[in-house]
This record gives sequence, structure tokens and C-alpha cells, in this order.
Amino acid sequence: MQQRHIALLSTLVLAAALGAGCATTGMHRSPKEAVQARIEAWRTDMLALDYDRIMAHYSEDFKNAEGLDKQAYRGYLVSLKDYMSAMQIDLSTARIAINGNIASVNPIEITIEPDGYDMEMTLRGESGGWLIYRSKVPY
Repeated sequence: MQQRHIALLSTLVLAAALGAGCATTGMHRSPKEAVQARIEAWRTDMLALDYDRIMAHYSEDFKNAEGLDKQAYRGYLVSLKDYMSAMQIDLSTARIAINGNIASVNPIEITIEPDGYDMEMTLRGESGGWLIYRSKVPY
């Protein structure tokens, strides 16, 4: 009887551990859902102007259309802090297309009155999940 209880308890603990692992790693997410979650988290951090969290969404070998790497791009964003404080980001029209470990997302509508921009992003599947690899904002 005691062995049966130990076996049942062990099974329940293992099931709980596996369930928690799946929930935290996103194992049940499709690539499209994972990209969508990354972009939504990026949006939240951009609107909060939390530069450490913003840059966590970018690949270490990120380059934007103007050739800025991750560190230079962070400096660029920090320099625009006052301008960006009135920023709005709309993801409702963004389309996600995935080809292997590359995902393109566009248009990401960015509005900073009186201007509006449609941003394009390319994400790459990396060991840390989907990270922003390239971006372009036509001015």
C-alpha cells in the first residue's frame, strides 16, 4: 500500500514538473505564437521606455537598416527618449510570415504625433527563442 502511494505521489510530482516546464518554455507554442508573444513583449517594453528590457528582445548580431548594431541602436533609442515618450505602437495590422527560422513582421504601426511610421522587423529563431535580428523604419 505504501509503495502504491509513493508511486502515485512520484507520478504527480513528475507531471507537475513537466507541466511547469512546458508553461515556462513555451513548448506548446507554435512558431507564430512565439513570434507574436515576442513582439507584444517588445511593444510593452518600448512603451515603458525600459531600455534593458527592450534590448533583451534583440539578437546579439542585430543590425537595423541604417547599419546600427545592438549597442549603437540602444544609444539611438535612449537619445530619442523625450520624443518616444508620446509614442504609440499598433500591432493590430502586423502580419507574421515564417520561413524556417526567419520571421518577418510588418507593418508595425508607430505613431509619434504628428508622424507615423510603418516598421518592418525580421526575427530569427535562436537558442533563446525568437529575437529581433533586423529592423527597418522608412522615414
